[in-house]
Amino acid sequence: MDSVTQAALGAVVGELCLGKKIGNKAIVYGAIAGTIPDLDVFLDHFYNDVEAVIMHRSFSHSLVFAVFMAPFLGYLLQRIYHREDADFKDWSWFFFWTIVTHPVLDIFTGYGTQFLWPFTTYGIELNTISIVDPVFTLPLLIGVIVALFLRRTGKKRRWIIAGVLAFSTSYLLLTCVNKLYIQSVAKENMVTQQIKVNKYMTSPTLLNNILWSIVIHEENHFLVGYYSLFDQDRKIDFKRIPQKPELLEPYLKDEEVQQLKQFTKGFYTLQKSDKGIVLNDLRFGPVSGWFDPDQPYIFSFLIRDSKKEFNIERIEVEAPRDMEAFEPLLERLKGKKKSD
Repeated sequence: MDSVTQAALGAVVGELCLGKKIGNKAIVYGAIAGTIPDLDVFLDHFYNDVEAVIMHRSFSHSLVFAVFMAPFLGYLLQRIYHREDADFKDWSWFFFWTIVTHPVLDIFTGYGTQFLWPFTTYGIELNTISIVDPVFTLPLLIGVIVALFLRRTGKKRRWIIAGVLAFSTSYLLLTCVNKLYIQSVAKENMVTQQIKVNKYMTSPTLLNNILWSIVIHEENHFLVGYYSLFDQDRKIDFKRIPQKPELLEPYLKDEEVQQLKQFTKGFYTLQKSDKGIVLNDLRFGPVSGWFDPDQPYIFSFLIRDSKKEFNIERIEVEAPRDMEAFEPLLERLKGKKKSD
């Protein structure tokens, strides 16, 4: 999830752990601890572009990281605030829960979180919630802001924090139910449309959990479709996107190319450019959230091959600044009538 969400979640969890004993410091340190796992982005300067995307959400997002960081930070804060009611054990549990809830939440997104590192580097992803979802985040933020102005020992403060966490957790569970429903609709369409499926994925589109994208790998191409919970029928209209795997054949022995394929979990397309071969990661789609061939992808890599050098670099893109790019997404979210 985005940093604001993780900070808000850390603040709420921190308040529940130590709010009665240390007051607003629990919210402040909880927010800080909730963002600690994402500090791995500062290590990007020490890796090439392929290694950087693989390293993100690896060791810092693991259960092992939370287990070892919690007593270290607990000892440090207990020494600083030794006159507070909280002891070493309190601080250690505080940091364990505020840190570990970060990767647990990230598991529900589509990036992939190496929660069981170093035992496995496989990125666990449930892909039930968008990386930015205001329905999950806003209640946490509101609850934290209100709690800051209430007495730390008051029941109202405790109930508000517990309430917003219960709401966001319930919403997170609802996204799992929505995904199961979308998958049932997708499988039904695979049968009725006689699609030969190698593998498929379902993902919520940006900022909501109502409109979902369905990406199906069939032979050497992908089928991309959308389904809204407001649709009046269960038919999905698919658009065909060629994969062009033959473009990657000259580079299959390269280790970075294999790492990149592993990162995408096979959901990638290739296209030629004047600078080399462009690999697009379909799991995240275009920056507009809608599969428009004119829109750049969130994750794209340029495989540059010349007589002088061979390297892979990530193509940096900016999100559209006007709403026109998002209009097809917003319009489709409203649902499709039977006659459409």
